[in-house]
Amino acid sequence: MAIEAQHGCIYGLHCLATDKWYIGQHKNFLTVETRWSSHIYDSEKSSKLYIHRAINKYGVSGFTAEVLWSGPVKLLNSKEIFYIKKFRSFVDGPKGGGYNLTTGGRQGTGVSEQTRKLLKLLLGSPEARARNSANKRLWFSDPANRQAHLETHTTADAREKASKSAYKRYASVEERAKTSRATMQRYQHKEEHIKTSVAVSKYFAENPVGKILGPKGATRTQAQKAQISAAQKKRLADPEVKLRMLEAHRTEACRTSISNGVRKAYENPAARARCSEAAKKAWAIRKEKSAQLSGAI
Repeated sequence: MAIEAQHGCIYGLHCLATDKWYIGQHKNFLTVETRWSSHIYDSEKSSKLYIHRAINKYGVSGFTAEVLWSGPVKLLNSKEIFYIKKFRSFVDGPKGGGYNLTTGGRQGTGVSEQTRKLLKLLLGSPEARARNSANKRLWFSDPANRQAHLETHTTADAREKASKSAYKRYASVEERAKTSRATMQRYQHKEEHIKTSVAVSKYFAENPVGKILGPKGATRTQAQKAQISAAQKKRLADPEVKLRMLEAHRTEACRTSISNGVRKAYENPAARARCSEAAKKAWAIRKEKSAQLSGAI
């Protein structure tokens, strides 16, 4: 059953051996076969999700795939919840449930604590993270995929959406603390510093933002400086953002971290020489401007 590209669909995967269902949703898939193929691919990559384990156990021929409903994208969440209830496909549901780990709607509603622990165990293990990382690297190794990703994520609308999402997420003190702890734990290892530095340098060298800012350590042009300054001024124009930044930089932990970072940087003779040169240039510019002002008076 084909659907129109501008609509989404609710599809069902039915296991003939167990009579259990998996219900899913997706936007802009033209046929259920396309989504079914992606489930087969994930099962071949040793995914531990229930539906993928079932595909491995009973085989591709042990399932039927069909579109249950198609229509406007805005109705997908409610329809997914409806069909999961109808086919009793939630894993914690009555009569043994099915292969869905949530009750649908993409908000994770109705997930039991047992299912949360299972999801964390399945998706948070080092093996699962390594597998996902390998799959992403494989996908991004295709220039066409990489270009499509850049075109999708560098539009003004995409950046605005990502910005609003980040502001909403980090408005929570608990979320900021959680991210901070995870970051500090990660960067306790020197190899993580090197790995991130290499990845960031590569990213900025290859994507449109990097073409604007130039390579790491490069001297910025006046146009680039103006562009960066405008972006920062726009960001700090929000009183809440400015207040959060001030509060964050006033903490004892932040001051200690900055102090330690400066001390560590100045242990490097080359870094001290660069800072000295920068300071001399800054004072020369200030002296010149002061002389100009004195002459004008």
